[in-house]
Amino acid sequence: MRKSFAILLILIFASALPADAFWFGKKDKQKEETKKEDVGYKGVLPNVNTIFEFKRQKNATVVPTDDTKKTNKTNLEKAPFDDPIFMDEIIKKKKNSPFIDDVLYIRGPLTKFRDFIQKNPENIELQKYISQVNNLNLLTNDIIAKYSNTPDAQTMHYIWICSVVYRAKLLGNIMYDAKRYSKYMALDGTQYSKEYINSEVQILLSELNKAIYKLEEIDVY
Repeated sequence: MRKSFAILLILIFASALPADAFWFGKKDKQKEETKKEDVGYKGVLPNVNTIFEFKRQKNATVVPTDDTKKTNKTNLEKAPFDDPIFMDEIIKKKKNSPFIDDVLYIRGPLTKFRDFIQKNPENIELQKYISQVNNLNLLTNDIIAKYSNTPDAQTMHYIWICSVVYRAKLLGNIMYDAKRYSKYMALDGTQYSKEYINSEVQILLSELNKAIYKLEEIDVY
């Protein structure tokens, strides 16, 4: 009887409570989870790994090296010291003027001509003499054509070259005429005599030596 009465009281008490009163534990748990979800940023977070990927790649990049191109004494290319263009550029070599180049060029033929005369000054082979004089005359005419109206025409080099070649031409004409006239007349006491020609040869040799010496004094750069 007492047991039935207790059950009846419990039923009466339960009917007076709200319908969700028996779910209080579950409700409190749901409220706690809801509070946790409401805290913080609710949007879509960016992919941090993608954004900073380029930095990791940059730091991890390794520049390939070629061991065969390492600078060392064994594979350095030698400087072309035998190349005049290279040396002029490195040393900043001073250039000769065109006039100096031309007068230096004629120094060789003048020296050859002098040596030819010195071999046998009293019995010069006329044909070879004339041939060398003609060559010197061509070179001298070229210098005159280029520089006669320039300040270079006032230099001693220009004057000595023109003078000595002109003297060589005159002597060549005398020697040629002496050989031709000797067949028909006596040449003693004339400008075609052997004595006169020999004296002119000595004067020519002296003038050649002076001219060549003057040309050798030129500073060659």
